Order: sequence, then structure tokens, then C-alpha cells
Amino acid sequence: MPLQSDDPEPFVNLQQLLNELYTRARLDLAIDYLQPIKPDLSEPEAAWVKTVLNR
Repeated sequence: MPLQSDDPEPFVNLQQLLNELYTRARLDLAIDYLQPIKPDLSEPEAAWVKTVLNR
């Protein structure tokens, strides 16, 4: 969001920002991704996850 009307819009690389936050917070050590999701996913949600993971 520009501070003045003639200022250019800033560029924010959200993926890079999220990657950096994940690394700095050491979430790979805090989250056990082998555990099942709780609460369980509905059938449509589970199908969507499988589709996304198989890309």
C-alpha cells in the first residue's frame, strides 16, 4: 500500500516470506507431518488434498 498517491506499490514475495518464517520458527521440528490430520477431513477435502499432492 503506497504511503503517498504517487508512490509505487511495493512488491512483497509472500512465498519467500512464508518460507523464511517457517525456517526461522523451525516448524519442521515442531510439527509431525506423519500424524493424521485432526479433525478428520471430509471426503471432498481429502480428495482435494490428494489432487494437490499428486501434482
